[in-house]
Amino acid sequence: MRLPLSYLAVSVAAVGMLALVPASHASARPSDRSTSSKVLTSPVIFRIQLQNSATNRCLQADASGHVSTNVICDNGFSELWDLNTTLGALRNEGTGACLDSNDAGEVYTGVCNNANYQSWRFAPANINSDYLWNVATGRFLDSNDQGAVYTSTFNGANFQAWFHAVLKS
Repeated sequence: MRLPLSYLAVSVAAVGMLALVPASHASARPSDRSTSSKVLTSPVIFRIQLQNSATNRCLQADASGHVSTNVICDNGFSELWDLNTTLGALRNEGTGACLDSNDAGEVYTGVCNNANYQSWRFAPANINSDYLWNVATGRFLDSNDQGAVYTSTFNGANFQAWFHAVLKS
């Protein structure tokens, strides 16, 4: 099913029940993310694949931390991302590392550390895609025809919009 993740927020009740609610009704997230035990008590994970709206190339990572887009979306582990809805972290299934960024606009993967540089939020782009913005930098995940991945200030172009399929929850 292809629905923008920005329309949904996940809430886990004390009894362990999962409920999908509109993002406008979601509870506030804790501002202190420095202690993983505080935040990771009941994360909900969705396995997703991100495909760039302009190029139709899929976001992938390799073991060296390099992030790019692949011309052929083959559902390989390097293209699969586990979205932790509590933290906004995207962990690559193939490498186990999290999508990370810095103030210079570089995008790479690194050891998951629950920091805001590894926290991403989804904002609606159109019916089937979202913009992904980095919490620490305020910059948006972006790409180009050559497969490079970086962040930049918002420009509303399709290179900043990402389709995603939820493959498993």
